[in-house]
Amino acid sequence: MIKDAFREVLQVASALKLAQMGTVCLDGTKVLASASARRSFREKELQAEEQRLNLAIAELLQKAESADSTPAPEAGDLPEQLQGKERLRERVREAQALLRAQAQERTRQREADRAAWQQNPIGECPRKRKPEPAPEERINLTDPQSSMMRLATGQYAQAYNGQLAVTAEGPTLIVAAEVCTERCDRLQLQPMVEVIEKSCGESFERIVADRGYDNARQIHAIETRSGVAVVCRPQPTSGKANSRHRKARHRIMTQAIRARMKERADSEEGKRWLRRRSTTVEPTFGILKSALGFRQFRLRGLEKVNIEWKLLAVSFNCLRVCRARRTAKL
Repeated sequence: MIKDAFREVLQVASALKLAQMGTVCLDGTKVLASASARRSFREKELQAEEQRLNLAIAELLQKAESADSTPAPEAGDLPEQLQGKERLRERVREAQALLRAQAQERTRQREADRAAWQQNPIGECPRKRKPEPAPEERINLTDPQSSMMRLATGQYAQAYNGQLAVTAEGPTLIVAAEVCTERCDRLQLQPMVEVIEKSCGESFERIVADRGYDNARQIHAIETRSGVAVVCRPQPTSGKANSRHRKARHRIMTQAIRARMKERADSEEGKRWLRRRSTTVEPTFGILKSALGFRQFRLRGLEKVNIEWKLLAVSFNCLRVCRARRTAKL
């Protein structure tokens, strides 16, 4: 329903000739999850927590047996305490299973990426990863799908990565709003282009993003399949990583793609669009967080926070359409 409302508002803006889809600017921001970082645990910490709860439950059971023979004033609280500990132990066990499942899913996706890279080896080859959770990987008991992310302040907190794509011409309107659990934006360019095409139902000429979206393989796929020009300044690279895994032809192709990215970003038109990005999508985040006061999700789970993020985008677009219409009448 929220997705339908999002598309309908964009259709109204298009009918009023407010939505100009020539150029779209993309960026991401970290939004706090409805969960505390103190409830995030590594696999070893979860195992230790389960052992601690097992001991606590065994102790409560022993007290309950003693209370049957010799009633004590505090014996009435034992069943409630026991149920609370057992519920917490069940959540810890579920978190351990989910942490392992998430690690296996990431491994499966990584192997699929590696297979795709072998078919078209552009950019860096994705590294192998083990199916077991890495020692630094954590899971949150309150919101298991949220991730520990670094905020703009440099601090780490439980959060989601909120992605926005906005129009660069005319009144700034949000044309795509998605939430992901990835800590960086490098893998979000192609998925966001696909979302924009579905939500708007019309083509656009270019997409402008900062260097956090630098991904030669995704940029090549977008420009080849969709015909959309990508303005993204490439990150500095030594060019040595994974060079032994590349065939000379594909290494040359990667270098050509990155050279074209740099040339496009350094051109006068590219610089103009990159400046435009800093005056459209970045202020949009400022409006959402400062003016509307949205700094933390109220809901939990990726599906629900996506709904909340889209609802915020609908509200923003409605305000922009109303303001544009009011200004036109003056």
